[in-house]
Amino acid sequence: VDRPFFSGLPHCQIHCSMYPDILHQLYQGMLKHTITWFQAILGSRELDRCFQMAPPTHGARSFHNGLSHLTQVTGQEYKDMARLLLGAVCGSPVLPCRALLDFFYLACSEIHSERTVVLMREALLLFHKNKESFVHLGNVFRIPKLHALVHFPRSLLEGGSLVNFSTQFTERLHIDFAKLPFRESSGREETSTQEMAMWVLRHEKVLAFDDLIESRLGTSLNPVLLGHG
Repeated sequence: VDRPFFSGLPHCQIHCSMYPDILHQLYQGMLKHTITWFQAILGSRELDRCFQMAPPTHGARSFHNGLSHLTQVTGQEYKDMARLLLGAVCGSPVLPCRALLDFFYLACSEIHSERTVVLMREALLLFHKNKESFVHLGNVFRIPKLHALVHFPRSLLEGGSLVNFSTQFTERLHIDFAKLPFRESSGREETSTQEMAMWVLRHEKVLAFDDLIESRLGTSLNPVLLGHG
């Protein structure tokens, strides 16, 4: 890049404005790598069986068909896997797995103190100290997302809870502004983009009109009838 967008900001440390992303760096990043490592250690069929045998637990999803059949796994599905992973891999390299999960949950906390930052660093050190079981698989640990975990504590101290910078909230808009409009379009490559834009524009106008009626009548319209339920 000959002229980056921040070239006109000579006194700005641009890297300080780039905060970690919980969704892509933790759940769809390092957790995805961790599950791949356990599939190599146990085998995909055995790991599937471990998840299938997990007893029903309140607040935890049951993976009746295991993990190997899943495609286009969402961040929420990775969160559900994390809840069961430690119990499912019991007897395998538990210590590095527990250390990573501790790091994940600490990083996702909405309230932090100096103590939680120290615990995050200790969890990361514990993982690196006990990662030999993964190294024996032939894995090369030159993983950018793994290195990025080192910067999480400093980002917490500078910017506060990392939940505020996660893209999981804005990615929800893919459904409202991409998937739903595409389903209502003709699907033709030549015209679908314009049709999607028109659908979004009209939908926003309908919602704005509903808000106007609600404010005039002083009543709340049924969100189910509006397609929000």
